[in-house]
Amino acid sequence: MPGLVRLPLGLLLASLLGTVTAARPPRLLPLLSSGRGALGRAALGSLLNTLADRVHCADGPCGKALALRRPEKPGLASGPVLEHRHLSRLSAAAALYLSDPKGTCADVRAGHWATRADHLLALLEGPKALTPGLSRLLQKIRAQAAGWPAAEKACADLPQLLEKAEGAGAPSSPGLVLAALVDHVSSGSCLRALPTPQYFVDFVFRQHSGETPNITLAELEALMQRLGVGGVAETPGDHSDHGHLRNGADHQGPVPLATLNSSSSLWDTVCLSAEEVMAVYGLSDQAGVTPESWAQLSPALLQQQLSGACSPQPRAPPRDELSQAERYLYGSLATLLVCLCAISGLLLLSCASYSTASHYIIQTFLSMAVGALTGDAILHLTPKV
Repeated sequence: MPGLVRLPLGLLLASLLGTVTAARPPRLLPLLSSGRGALGRAALGSLLNTLADRVHCADGPCGKALALRRPEKPGLASGPVLEHRHLSRLSAAAALYLSDPKGTCADVRAGHWATRADHLLALLEGPKALTPGLSRLLQKIRAQAAGWPAAEKACADLPQLLEKAEGAGAPSSPGLVLAALVDHVSSGSCLRALPTPQYFVDFVFRQHSGETPNITLAELEALMQRLGVGGVAETPGDHSDHGHLRNGADHQGPVPLATLNSSSSLWDTVCLSAEEVMAVYGLSDQAGVTPESWAQLSPALLQQQLSGACSPQPRAPPRDELSQAERYLYGSLATLLVCLCAISGLLLLSCASYSTASHYIIQTFLSMAVGALTGDAILHLTPKV
């Protein structure tokens, strides 16, 4: 396994030494989803050089730190092709470089780049870990994107990356999602780590099922009662309508997942922090929220309340990992231990010839018996509060 971890790292580093650059960097997602793709040295060098051009550090180009002076070093044997089984690791390593170029350069010098890539793939494994993990990764990449060149294409967000992976046949595969991420960056597209401000308004308007595009009075009253604000206006001769409104207001079912566009449903379950909400609207942490900005920010707070994304999730009860046979075994051992302690009372017969010793021993056991019975009686008679 150590050799397997170090081999693709040697290929990555050695490829950066080449001066050949392809006209267009290769796309990793089609190669990875096909199950039989591979990267040549020229294509791999073109991809990494393109990613290095997208990253700009304040103290110099970060890609220069990825050069390896001794590609022939034992354990880092170079080859003409990067096989399909290493493409997921390549995607994770490239994503790490985009999110933290300086830290990746330090990992390269220490020989830990491939290990970090494997660790990232392991962290994103599973549907419950994939979405929050990718969201944090995109935020780190966005933080580095301040010095990137202007994007040539529209920005891609997390739902679009997951949709790309789903189209490739594996929606929960971290390797495919990271490959789609690298393809977007290498093609000149920017990344969006948070939803757009319009999403929060769309979410609120998705709560009603009316045919009109506007929220009606009945729907507004139901929405206000769900939020626990406002009162119910009663007018004479309007009891039937009022009862209908009350029934609609009392409906506390789950938030519908029908969306106005394909990228809305994913954010319905994401709990955003205060810093992330301000970042959605482009508000500075130092300047804070102005009265004018508060009117724009209110739909985000309303959406978080309606979606229940920040509500505490019930914890699953701990599972009993003991099998049926193990339960019987441990129960029998406990019963045997209690019986052995009772049989130990036969040892008192050996002390019967010593009247002085047997007297104190019997008094001791009598005291213990009285104390145990008294304590048990007190515990049973004490009322429970």
